[in-house]
Amino acid sequence: MQRQPIKLTRPEVRDVFVNERLMSRLDADLQRGATVWVAAPPGSGKTTLLSSYVEARQRRCLWYQVDRGDRDLASLFANLASAACSLAPVSRSALPNLGAEYATDVEAFARHFFAAWYQALPQGTLVVFDDCHNLHLVDQPQALLEALTATRDPQVDLVFLGRQ
Repeated sequence: MQRQPIKLTRPEVRDVFVNERLMSRLDADLQRGATVWVAAPPGSGKTTLLSSYVEARQRRCLWYQVDRGDRDLASLFANLASAACSLAPVSRSALPNLGAEYATDVEAFARHFFAAWYQALPQGTLVVFDDCHNLHLVDQPQALLEALTATRDPQVDLVFLGRQ
């Protein structure tokens, strides 16, 4: 069995206090279809909260850690495709590749990619983007976020984690 790259692996949590009040708040927000953004200072437990939430609620999860490597959009989309393929029996060819034809219109590609990506994800998947304070490292972060949220399938939950 092939291991996922660290950036696509949910951090393991052990022996943590389960904050039921915050988990209930997450339940309520996600049940009403909200896109959730958790922002707090470094070290305050954002990642621990979401990782323990996934474990406690036994949620199918796609975890993506935003980092310096996402500056290269082709790598970012390839990693997202790899993550989707690890959750569902979807062919990698079902997801578009960032080619030269999209060099001048990354937003159009992103919309096309995310529409197919959401379709490939199993219903009820929780998608977590961790370390979103690093989005400034990504080329055209605003266009990517707009495409990610505009094409979102209501059967997929979306959470962003980042520093204040």
